[in-house]
Amino acid sequence: MSVTPGVEIATMADIAALGELRVAEGWHASQDLLGALVAWENGYIGLIREAALDPHSTTPDRIIATTSAIAADMVGVIGNVVVHPEFRRKGLGRVIMNAALGWLRARGVRTVLLDATKEGRPLYTQLGFSPLASSWWINEPLARLDQARLQQIAGTAIQAQVYDASALSHVAALDAVAFGGDRMGLLAATLHHPHNWLAIATDAQNAVVGYLICGRLRKPTHSIHLGPLVARDQATAAALLTTLAREDAPWRAALDDADVADISIRCSVPGIVPDVLSFYRTLGLTPIEDDTLMQLDFTNDGDSQKERLPYPGNPSQVYAWLAPMVF
Repeated sequence: MSVTPGVEIATMADIAALGELRVAEGWHASQDLLGALVAWENGYIGLIREAALDPHSTTPDRIIATTSAIAADMVGVIGNVVVHPEFRRKGLGRVIMNAALGWLRARGVRTVLLDATKEGRPLYTQLGFSPLASSWWINEPLARLDQARLQQIAGTAIQAQVYDASALSHVAALDAVAFGGDRMGLLAATLHHPHNWLAIATDAQNAVVGYLICGRLRKPTHSIHLGPLVARDQATAAALLTTLAREDAPWRAALDDADVADISIRCSVPGIVPDVLSFYRTLGLTPIEDDTLMQLDFTNDGDSQKERLPYPGNPSQVYAWLAPMVF
């Protein structure tokens, strides 16, 4: 099915090739997440094949450009924007971005977020996006996590434990506040894959106050990727992170031939709330400034509006987020 001329919607048959395109960019293949986007009715992967530019190509089915998006009620996220090196500077980035924006508009999205690289920022600015905050990246050995400080911040009032994926519905209300829309279908599709786990934090009244989805990245990188991590405060975030350090942590059963000492933790953090960055630094980790979180707002008729809509994220704090370009 075509979204605009030359842009197709990806199917499960395209996942392997899309993963290869990501690897060529120096990213992880992330086929689990790509598959979740295709499976979820509000997920989108657009692509352009070589035949769209050269009908006489000997490799007409080769994917030369792609982007992903999610539509969670009025909030949308775009990511995974890739153009094959051989086909850059031909306007394909603009074509696939416009297709994704059109798809989001058709689903009633009003606020669109993306992480912009330095190279991609000029195009996104031309399309109406403006900077919101820096995004940050953490990639540190798990052993560097200060366990004593983690326990101190967590205290004893909040309890966190790992649950079966069927418990995901218990975090729906909290996530809708933090993210700004319903993305439960995407999270459920993510948890459907092996080596992804759900931890939920509750307070003394047994109310859900935070949750964490983490996944173990496959070879050759032995790491645990955090996201989403949504918590009402640092104590809750710390309680959730303690589930990673326990002897019964689920990732330990999926080590294969990796040594525990080689395991690292990774997450992408939007720099909206300074307390989130200070939280990780207090635990001995070093957030690295990465890309720029950008935002585009639409009025009902699809035109950009001058007054910016509130960024979703209050009152719950997002300590790590899941977006199409991350995991």
